[in-house]
Amino acid sequence: MRAEIEERGVGPDGAFRQTYDSTEVDASLLQIPHTGFCAYDDPRMLATVRRLEEELVDDAGFLHRYRMGDSGNIDGLDGGEAPFLICTFWLVEQYVRSGRLEDAERLMQACVEAGAPLDLLAEEYDPASRRMLGNYPQAFSHLGLVRAADAIAQVRGET
Repeated sequence: MRAEIEERGVGPDGAFRQTYDSTEVDASLLQIPHTGFCAYDDPRMLATVRRLEEELVDDAGFLHRYRMGDSGNIDGLDGGEAPFLICTFWLVEQYVRSGRLEDAERLMQACVEAGAPLDLLAEEYDPASRRMLGNYPQAFSHLGLVRAADAIAQVRGET
């Protein structure tokens, strides 16, 4: 399986692909190091992060799950989506684990501020309107927050 993924799951730019037959990236690719498939600082992960930053990170730094297709969402659902908070927390963790602590801390602060005043997070966050969207509160977003905070604390030597 590893050989197949390495052969068909990595594009010519060195980044992991959303699917074998696609050139797209997807924020879920940030889960690859969580599985132990490769390290956070593996060149393929760093190339994947560059693509995610170019294609899926909005102006406020929040991460969309994937790019919408020309004729609507590639998942077949109508309407658009705001950035997913868990995906943004995955990016925080990726930054921390690959040596980008300042970027991680800046993005973490933006995510935490999004939860004010109740410190509860929804599934999605729209930085333009400063509104939580989707399921609220969302346990997965809070799980992402805990993982990201733990990664920052470990790198700072606080745990």
